[in-house]
Amino acid sequence: MDPRQHLQQLLFGAAATNAVSAFADLGLADHIAAGTRAVEPLAAATGTRPDQLARFLRYAAMIGLVHGTDGAIALTPAGELLRSGSLAESMRPVAQMFGLFANAWSEVPHSLRTRDSGYA
Repeated sequence: MDPRQHLQQLLFGAAATNAVSAFADLGLADHIAAGTRAVEPLAAATGTRPDQLARFLRYAAMIGLVHGTDGAIALTPAGELLRSGSLAESMRPVAQMFGLFANAWSEVPHSLRTRDSGYA
């Protein structure tokens, strides 16, 4: 991989981490698995704005969490791993934890200057 591609991959990784964490926090995998496959009812179930959620779901499709169009949104195998409940292979808690880590890493410059924690 050339250095430019490598750096782009690193930079976009933060956005993907935050998106996966938000997907998990909102419980989208559970709602979609339960049969809610359209933006409007998903927005109502998650307390989000339909227009914003539609854009977010397009990004979730880009990074491989869902596929399909409004009314036929479905989880990919990766998206299935974000379901909660008794799924032994669920990675939902890990995704939520990495969202916290991502927030802390965004405070690294401040922490390096002040010795304050990025977890504040």
